[in-house]
Amino acid sequence: MKTLFAILDEGDDAHVAEIELRLNAAGFRGRDTAVVLHFSRTPPVAGAHAPCGNTRLETIVSEGRLGYGEQVKLAFALAERLSCDAVVTLDGKPRYPVEEIPTLLAPLTDGAALALAIPAGETKLVRAGSWLASRLINFLTSTRLSAWHTGFRAYRVTALARIPYAKNRDDREFNTEILIQLLIAGRDIAQVDVRNYPHAALSFLAKCRFCMAMFQTAGLSLLHQCSLFYQPQFDLGEPLDAYGLKLGYRSSHTLTLATVPAGARVLDIGCGNGAFDRLLVERGCQVHGLDQHQAADIHGLDAYTRIDLDVRDHAFPVRGYDAILLLDILEHLRYPENLLAYVRANSGPDKPDVLISVPNVAFFIIRLRLLCGSFQYGKLGILDLTHTRLYSEASIVSLLERNGYAVQAVEGIPAPYPKAIGLGVVSRCLLTCNGWLIKCNRRVFAYQFFIHARPKPTLKDLLPEEAASPRALP
Repeated sequence: MKTLFAILDEGDDAHVAEIELRLNAAGFRGRDTAVVLHFSRTPPVAGAHAPCGNTRLETIVSEGRLGYGEQVKLAFALAERLSCDAVVTLDGKPRYPVEEIPTLLAPLTDGAALALAIPAGETKLVRAGSWLASRLINFLTSTRLSAWHTGFRAYRVTALARIPYAKNRDDREFNTEILIQLLIAGRDIAQVDVRNYPHAALSFLAKCRFCMAMFQTAGLSLLHQCSLFYQPQFDLGEPLDAYGLKLGYRSSHTLTLATVPAGARVLDIGCGNGAFDRLLVERGCQVHGLDQHQAADIHGLDAYTRIDLDVRDHAFPVRGYDAILLLDILEHLRYPENLLAYVRANSGPDKPDVLISVPNVAFFIIRLRLLCGSFQYGKLGILDLTHTRLYSEASIVSLLERNGYAVQAVEGIPAPYPKAIGLGVVSRCLLTCNGWLIKCNRRVFAYQFFIHARPKPTLKDLLPEEAASPRALP
């Protein structure tokens, strides 16, 4: 296995020579099997370092100090250029047990993407703190690791092919971010008990800062996967089905199913893939779906029309329905007023119930991001790249009222945590907490609004033209 050994944190020549001697003693002697990468702020002095054996030595010289994460990124890039199989990260001060590297590399031959060395010789207090920190981070990331903080690692280069590590931070939080990236990508991570690997001696304050940084990174990854806070470094793997079914918890779909009576005639404007409409059909409803994309399966629907809804003028039938659904559609339209006005004008004298769901741009996460100067669009969530209109509770209610709708009820919907992390204990706890907060302040803590409205009758509904013609006096 051709391995690149990255000596990080600017190890001096004496330390590099010592590490190389220990690598040769451990059996890494050939230029075809071992490459030592050294970072320095000054060009190497001729004769200051004599390579041991046949080990290849590469030195990257930088005028400014390179961050820990920057050094690892460069090491990965060099490993790809030299067709290395693995990258081992070493401390610039030779405190890592180099003789244990073969043990650390062994899981990579079995398919692991990353092997983490577990420090030994920790005091009981340090072990308890590491255990608690790891448990909290594992809770946020839905995994079971005991060595989040270790820097003694071995990476399989081919496993990094689709990992956007170049977007990671340039400091030591790179280690936490790439761990989470590999977990999201479904890669195997091995933990290896390593002898003579001392725990880093840090002050209590430094340990607290280190743990808080890891918690922040893990929390941001969770918010990203819940479509609450887009983080480009965690944008990998298959995207979530943003408009898939949201069942088993409070959502626009469960509220709609509870509102639409069985056997109703339903017009679903913006029906997506038609999966939700099939649930209505199973309840005996007659459903007509409209969408600009071809539905994956329209079996059982009463009718389906492929139509562009983002236009100024509409021409599709809206009369004769008991309920009209506008679920997660108004935020995608440039002219939602035109659509609402058309539905009101053409739905006939027997006005249907109109059920609407829109994301809440005033959600507390968005407010916090604005407070921090961040307003970043992403692939999913409230700030979806395809959203052309953004609504708060006041603005969506105003939009409806100004276009002739009577708003009968507005309900807050929590964030769809189960879509990201599954319907389990963690997601149920988050849903419950979000539900309590919605009761305290719906405008701030609702991720979405579910609105039950009804079009007001127009003059044509109240006084048909044939009835308005003047009658001759007797």
